Amino acid sequence: MTSGLTQSGLAILRELAKRRPAEVEADREAPIAMAAKLREFYYPKQRAMFAPQTISDVFAKWRATTKNRRSGATAGGVRELLARGIEQPGFRATYATTTRGEAHDRAWKNDTKSGLVDVIKRYGTPVEHPSLECYELGGVTIDIREGDLELVFSNGSHVELYGADNVRRHRAKRGNAKHVFWIDEAQDFPFLEEFFDGVVLAMQDFDVEVWLTGTPGKDCVGMFWDVTKDEDDGETRAPGWEVHTISSTDNPFFGRVVETAAGYFVEDNTKKRTGPYDDAAAAEAAAIEIRWDRTAGAAMRKKGWKGDEPDFVREQLGRWVRIDARYVYPVHAVPKHTLIYAPQRLAPNPFVGTHPRFEGHPPWYDHAAAVRDLPRARRGFPQHQWLFGLWLDFGYHPDPFAIVIGATTPDLPDIFEMFSWKCTRVHTDDQGQYIKLAWDTIDSIVSFVGDPAGKQDDFEVWRDRMNLPIEEANKKGKNTLEEFLADDIRRGRYHLREGSPLHTEMKHLVYLPGKPGKPREVHKHRKVNGVVHGDHCCDAARYGYADLTHYLAKIPKDKPAPGTREAYQAEADREEKRIDDRERLRAQALAEGDEAMMEYGAYEWA
Repeated sequence: MTSGLTQSGLAILRELAKRRPAEVEADREAPIAMAAKLREFYYPKQRAMFAPQTISDVFAKWRATTKNRRSGATAGGVRELLARGIEQPGFRATYATTTRGEAHDRAWKNDTKSGLVDVIKRYGTPVEHPSLECYELGGVTIDIREGDLELVFSNGSHVELYGADNVRRHRAKRGNAKHVFWIDEAQDFPFLEEFFDGVVLAMQDFDVEVWLTGTPGKDCVGMFWDVTKDEDDGETRAPGWEVHTISSTDNPFFGRVVETAAGYFVEDNTKKRTGPYDDAAAAEAAAIEIRWDRTAGAAMRKKGWKGDEPDFVREQLGRWVRIDARYVYPVHAVPKHTLIYAPQRLAPNPFVGTHPRFEGHPPWYDHAAAVRDLPRARRGFPQHQWLFGLWLDFGYHPDPFAIVIGATTPDLPDIFEMFSWKCTRVHTDDQGQYIKLAWDTIDSIVSFVGDPAGKQDDFEVWRDRMNLPIEEANKKGKNTLEEFLADDIRRGRYHLREGSPLHTEMKHLVYLPGKPGKPREVHKHRKVNGVVHGDHCCDAARYGYADLTHYLAKIPKDKPAPGTREAYQAEADREEKRIDDRERLRAQALAEGDEAMMEYGAYEWA
């Protein structure tokens, strides 16, 4: 076998055989070393969000984070895509955001030199190519295709960027196999849920990893809100996601610990150092304060914020805020003890069990128990005279039939929810039976309205056959009524029952993002954790609100203590009013020539 080879040829082959494992090992080590170098940039919250070692199970492959400006979230994700593209041959990833221009300015090249191309140029070595810009990075050649916003790696990896405004490419993503799909500024991504369901979920057989990153806004609505919202006040996040928060106050760019021969220092992005500090722990504590002072603290000083303002929490801490969010009814802005005054008072539904069509209908209303929850007058004052409203919104399926009962009194400027109820597939005759049941149970109903919704003929039948004086709701000025009702809620004048359908709808009902000068539209089909709460009880309550005169209430005042300045002033006011009334009567009698009244007036005057 070796007869044709010279001794020198055999020596060369033996030397090559010795070198080959070392060269192969070097080829393996170079990408790993460069990936590690790229990841040195991470601070702990970046690493927790993007680094692959955080993946513990299938659910953790879906990760989301809220962030704010200068938090370094996009910069961290960019480095992770490059690290994986280099160390994992055949790695494929897609970065998507609102528009192609945004994708270019955020993750391709940007002012902070943290985009994909910026990082490649910083750590890579230029490679000659006849038509493309190429760089060698960690032993892998990367072609930069500016026109397509694509990176093509010599080891078969591929990273692409695109915007949701490019509908054709949006549709082209269906069925593609990716290792990572990153949606940035997810709060503004149009049709996010539809895109996720139609494109990303289709890749689940490839075990795709999904990143959702975005900045909280005033619109507490949509898939990104459902995934990343705080779990409080009965809210639960969409299942299957690992959720993080990344803020500029965490970013060591604005203050990081530096160890030198002289000790521990803190250095910010301007290379300014403070210290030395006794140990690493003291330096890290100082770094936290410096980062706060350079970011959130600077904003507080500049704008005069106290730290609990919604804009501050969103812009500086990267967290959702519902206090000033675009909810139709600001129930989140009111203390719970002001908004909620009692639970629902329910009784067995008298129709359930009488016929199969009533199966599944919710429990009914215990009026006597609900009345006992209403506030009583103060000692020494007459008891409140309660007046009730019966308000309706008609539907069958998918829109439900909804009933709201409210209460007011001339003595208070408040409105109290007594009961709310809704149900789908309630037949027209049965709707009339429910209305009749409420009408017969409640005395002193002064407002009885409903949205006909094409049921004018039903109204006439109910009026004639059931003796129900129902009136058609005035639907004009919808946005104005919503604003007035919202103002009463904000001022603590509207009181709900815990967990009622009306309370639940108001917690979730938001406006759709609109344009200045255009009427606002309610997002009544908003889905929260798979449930559409709708706006049907809210509509019924708004119809009745137009009839109420609670804003004219005369609130009884305490009598001033005898002998006080207030008591003397009240007596003087009464005497002055008595004199004015008699003068008015005399003037009226004189004008009408009523001698008897004039004599009466003169007698009274004397």
